Amino acid sequence: MQKNVISDLQKVYDSTGEWGLKDLSTCSSTVDKAVTSLHSNTFRKYLINHDCCESTDANVPFTTSNYSAMPPPSLSTTASAPDTPRSKQTFDWSGVFSEDNKARTISLLTADRANATSFQKFGSERRKAAVLVPLCHDVQGRPGIIYNLRSESLNTHKGEICFPGGTLDPVDNDDPIKAALRETHEELGISSDKVDIWTTCRVFPTYATNLGVTPVLGFIKNGPVDGDSLDINPDEVSEAFVIPLEHLCNPSNWEEIDPPKIPSANFKLPIYTNMSVISKGLRGIELWGLTAFITHVVLSALLPQNYARQVSYLNLMTGKPSSKL
Repeated sequence: MQKNVISDLQKVYDSTGEWGLKDLSTCSSTVDKAVTSLHSNTFRKYLINHDCCESTDANVPFTTSNYSAMPPPSLSTTASAPDTPRSKQTFDWSGVFSEDNKARTISLLTADRANATSFQKFGSERRKAAVLVPLCHDVQGRPGIIYNLRSESLNTHKGEICFPGGTLDPVDNDDPIKAALRETHEELGISSDKVDIWTTCRVFPTYATNLGVTPVLGFIKNGPVDGDSLDINPDEVSEAFVIPLEHLCNPSNWEEIDPPKIPSANFKLPIYTNMSVISKGLRGIELWGLTAFITHVVLSALLPQNYARQVSYLNLMTGKPSSKL
């Protein structure tokens, strides 16, 4: 049955560009009619991973109840050689930006924002700022996040990897979403109409600049993003680039460091390494600090089954012990 169904699906995809069963007459008779309205990527993944149906009996049809039990997109591991310290990962990106995963991500981040009271308290005492966390597809079709490298001419955080953003201006009317979109347009040339806003995250306090930063999660519409083609503002940005989610989820690219200027600290700071494979201009530069904190929280909500990193003081605070990441 599996080969027949996959073949039928491929025919539909070739003609419509969607993994849906638009014409039941071309499909195997054992496929339940309910699948006609199901989301394409998750249905395709279910067929591939579950041999077309929940039961081992090929005559049992695929149903909507099976679909409802589908887990979010996952990252699989391939067995590695015994002397290899880490297993090789194969990233499955189907469904990462689907409507289902979007809704689940928003739900997690909304609960986290409501429960991260200590962050909100410290953040409210500081000047307000906002950044956009721009989800996108890169030119190779891989899901990723847009970052930029701050100009060496800036007074603070020069030469560091960051998200587009800045402090709220009067024109923003105390709205972090407006501020994040305005700053993104100023820094990267991405207009607000190209951004599908998902949600806001918990407020993050900064200590060097005394800010309360609200991350705004959004998806860049209208096709893949090429960092080299963005209209960057050279006064603020040296370079823009997309880091694939696969890179950020790979434990080989994780390290921890002691907090600078806090010799007695009993915690470590997460950083993301090997940035030179993303761009030669990032040689010797790592993703760390506030940008790493925000990245960790977003990945924990967006890819809970892919992203296994543990940072105790940055775990999602959803109010449900089973949801801790």
